[in-house]
Amino acid sequence: MKLNYKRTFLVGFAFLSISAFWQMYDTVIPLILRDTYSLPDGPAGIIMGLDNVVALFLLPLFGSVSDGNRAPKWVWFAMLGAGIVTGAISWLTGSAATSAWLVATLPWISGSLATIELICEILASICAAALIVLPLMTTLARASAKLGRRIPFILFGTIGAVLSMAILQYAEHYLGLLFFGAALGILLIFMGAYRSPAVALMPDVTPKPLRSKGNAIINLMGAVGGAFSLVAIKMLVRETASGQTEYLYLFLTIGILMILAALTVVFTVPENKFVQEMRDINYGVSEEEDQGKAVEVDGKEKLPPAVRTSLLLILATITLWFFGYNAVTTAFSKFATKMWSSGLEHVANCLLIATAAAIISYLPIGFLASRIGRKKTIVIGLIIATACFIFGAVGAQKFSPFLYVMFAAIGFAQAAVTVNTFPMVWEISRFGNVGKYTGYYYTCSMAAQIVTPIVSGYLLQYVGYNTLFPYAAIFVALAIIPVALTKYGDSKPSAPKDKLEAMQGADD
Repeated sequence: MKLNYKRTFLVGFAFLSISAFWQMYDTVIPLILRDTYSLPDGPAGIIMGLDNVVALFLLPLFGSVSDGNRAPKWVWFAMLGAGIVTGAISWLTGSAATSAWLVATLPWISGSLATIELICEILASICAAALIVLPLMTTLARASAKLGRRIPFILFGTIGAVLSMAILQYAEHYLGLLFFGAALGILLIFMGAYRSPAVALMPDVTPKPLRSKGNAIINLMGAVGGAFSLVAIKMLVRETASGQTEYLYLFLTIGILMILAALTVVFTVPENKFVQEMRDINYGVSEEEDQGKAVEVDGKEKLPPAVRTSLLLILATITLWFFGYNAVTTAFSKFATKMWSSGLEHVANCLLIATAAAIISYLPIGFLASRIGRKKTIVIGLIIATACFIFGAVGAQKFSPFLYVMFAAIGFAQAAVTVNTFPMVWEISRFGNVGKYTGYYYTCSMAAQIVTPIVSGYLLQYVGYNTLFPYAAIFVALAIIPVALTKYGDSKPSAPKDKLEAMQGADD
């Protein structure tokens, strides 16, 4: 059994589009909030964290809907209720009479009213947009069923996101902060609408034993998309004669890339055909094994207890990993500038080395997992990362060239974990719920990325910067325990029957 590399690269264009957008979003939106609207770092940080908060709920939802499931009724009532509440709060805090009363009653809130109004405006826009976009996307997907389950979401989600980017640009130049926030909320909905379906497309068209290799290629395509955005930011962002920063050409370029990537997937990936091929070979596993992953309970299909336990253990591993790893990635610049003299000279180099090492490692990690298994590969990565963070706790008090080696090893470890944890989740899924399980992965990773910057930030502030690497080492070390106990989700190819088959396998 061999991976179809051409097919996987073509599917990867969807993830390239996602990565290009988020690299641009994470780089540019904070600058717009600071420079255009003079928003302080605190409120701007809260707004930048809203995409992770939204992702907690939307990614599993849209993933499940792209599987062909209906959104539960309580979801509609929840979004409607949240929209009404946040919209009302936004209106009340923006009202002169109400704001005056609040300041008189709660003087300490005076400096936060504008921020509360903006955040509630964004959340209300997200809820309102979700109530419109979710049924619209579902209807379009069903009407375009010949394209497949995932591709309609990728296509229409991309179109909606690009149009929202145009609205965002218009709002920045001609409208106030509240309109900009509303446009931002709509944009986040469209990006959430196709993120899970885009990621779920690869496992849909890839045999289960080969999904680590496939995920390695998907991550590589994502890195290309991120690099494209960084180059575009450097070349296309410029200041006008009035001293304002102009992002029009950057937004236009990223929008064109996203459209071209979506069209590439639409015209080169016959999803229904490829999915049927995978169903014919049953994802490379026996029919009994796949059917054994579901039991009927009260008329509903559920995982057997042992399989469900393995899923929870894998998700725990993902959560603990991001708790440790993300703490370092978000606070390393502050750590370096605080602990080292001339720290800024080395921060970018360390992070660049880690990123480059991860990119270089993606494909070799995929091959390694196909030989020794995903579980062992993840454990190796976690052990390496733990050792690196322990070294950082001891040896990062002052800058040393050995830190470049440490960050290269961290990049390798990151590749080992991310390339294989996703396929372990997919391995447990069945054909009808890959999108939902993709959402589960993102829920855990996003939750960790929301919480850990806050927890580690308070430790840095009140205990000291020496806590950063020990904090990361503890959580990454803890992540070894649940993955070691996992009994399902690994996939190793069966031993070749003869020497000829072994030689063929070596060509993978």
